[in-house]
Amino acid sequence: MRFLFAPLLTACLVGSAAAATAQQFPVPEAKNPDWVLQKIESPTGMPSMQVWSVPDRNASTEDAVRGGVYDGETGALVSFYDPRTAIAYDLRHGILHDRTTNKYYRFHRRGAQPQPQPSIKFL
Repeated sequence: MRFLFAPLLTACLVGSAAAATAQQFPVPEAKNPDWVLQKIESPTGMPSMQVWSVPDRNASTEDAVRGGVYDGETGALVSFYDPRTAIAYDLRHGILHDRTTNKYYRFHRRGAQPQPQPSIKFL
């Protein structure tokens, strides 16, 4: 009986380690093996509200994604705010806003071509 659990336990540990290494979203000033981040100035025309936040370590990124903004036609996730890291993600334009430092970054997956810089205009 003991011989049956050892391979099962090993498979579970290897599977969980592989899943833990894949990073779903980038985080500035952290190891981002799957992502390329480039610091940028505040996007042109974007209201400069100076929003500061303190990370909430008890919050869940999965809950933040479920509560995000989705495209009504395609159902794709467009943007969301992750209270666990205090980062606002704009997935449509590939921009994230770190609200602890008030810095902006462009991001894309490592090995993928970055999207062209969008012209964001606000009224």
